[in-house]
Amino acid sequence: MTSADLKTPFSDRRFCSDLFLFIQRQKLLPAGSRVLLAVSGGLDSMLLLDFFRRFGKQKYGLDWGVAHLDHGLRPGSGADAAWLAEFCRAAEIPFWQARLEVAKHHAKSPQSSLEAVARDLRYDWLLSLAIEQGFNCLATAHTASDQAEGMLMRLVRGSLAGLGGMAPLQSRAGICLIRPLLSQTRPSLEAYAAFQQLIWREDPSNAELDFFRNRLRHQILPLLRQENARLDQHWSEHALLWQDEQTWLEQLTAEAASASLKQESGHVLLLDLRLFQGYAQALQRRLVKTALTQLLGEWKVFTSRHLEAVCQLADADTGKSLNLPRQVRVSRRKHALAFEQETTVSEAAPETPA
Repeated sequence: MTSADLKTPFSDRRFCSDLFLFIQRQKLLPAGSRVLLAVSGGLDSMLLLDFFRRFGKQKYGLDWGVAHLDHGLRPGSGADAAWLAEFCRAAEIPFWQARLEVAKHHAKSPQSSLEAVARDLRYDWLLSLAIEQGFNCLATAHTASDQAEGMLMRLVRGSLAGLGGMAPLQSRAGICLIRPLLSQTRPSLEAYAAFQQLIWREDPSNAELDFFRNRLRHQILPLLRQENARLDQHWSEHALLWQDEQTWLEQLTAEAASASLKQESGHVLLLDLRLFQGYAQALQRRLVKTALTQLLGEWKVFTSRHLEAVCQLADADTGKSLNLPRQVRVSRRKHALAFEQETTVSEAAPETPA
C-alpha cells in the first residue's frame, strides 16, 4: 500500500492481507519460529509489535518477545525505554533492554559515522541477545520508505550495491533477519496506526538535518515523490528484482571462478586468461573482485579503479605488473594473471599497464 492508495478510505483488512501475502511470498514466518522484535518505540516498530500481538500466536503460531536498545544519544532516551518496558509489562510481553553509550564508541571509531556505529552496535547486541535467549529470527520494522531512503543514500555516495537495498530475509550469525514491513510505506503505516489508535514515542532526532539520512527524508525525497507518488513502492519492488538478479550473477561468478581461479602455491592465486578473456566485461570485473577478495579475505580496501587497472593488465604484455593496496601485486604471465600479497612491496596506487 502506498500514499497513492490512501486516496481511498483505509481498510484494515486490505492492509493485513497485503502484509500476509508479502510474508508468505518471502517465507518470513515459518510456523513455530521464535521471533525477537527490535522495537525502538517509534511508530513503525510499535506497529510491528501490534501486528505480532494480533497475529503472531493466532495466525503463525509464534513465540515472540521484544528487545530495546537505548543508544544514550539524547536526554529523553531513558524515558522512552522506561515507557516501552512498562508497555510490555502491562501487555505481558517478554522484554529485554540495554543501554550503550554510542557516542563513546564512536569516539574510538572516527572513520565511521555516528549512524553507522549505532547501527553496528545495535545489531551486535540484538543478535547476541537472540542467540542467548534461543530466538531463531530477529524482526526489524524497516519499511518501503526506509528502503527508498537507504537506496538513495548509497547511490548518492557512489555505491551501485545500494540499488539492491535491504533484503526481506537474510541470515546473520545464524539468525534469520526478517523485515515484514518492507512492502509498506510510511503513509500506510500512519493510516493503520490511526485506525488502530496506536501509541508511540517520537524521536526528535529524526527531524534534525545534521544527519544525511534526515536531509534526504525531509528535503530530497518529498520533491521526488511529487514527480512519482508511488516512488517508495516502485523502488521497493525494484530492489527485490535487483536482489534476485544479483543472486543469479553471483552464481555465474562462482561457476566461472571455479573454472578459472586456481591456487598455485603459497599465497599465489592464478586467473586463467584463456577463459577470462572469453567472458563479458561485467563477469571479468566480478572475477577480479573475487580473486582479490580470496587473496586478502576482504574487498573494502579496493575500488572500481583497481578493478579496471587489473582488467587492463589482462590485455598488456607478458611481464607487466601493478601494485595494489595492502602489498598486493598482480603480474601478467603468458596465460594467467598472478595475484600475490607480498611483504616487500610497498603500498602504491595502481599503475596503468603500458
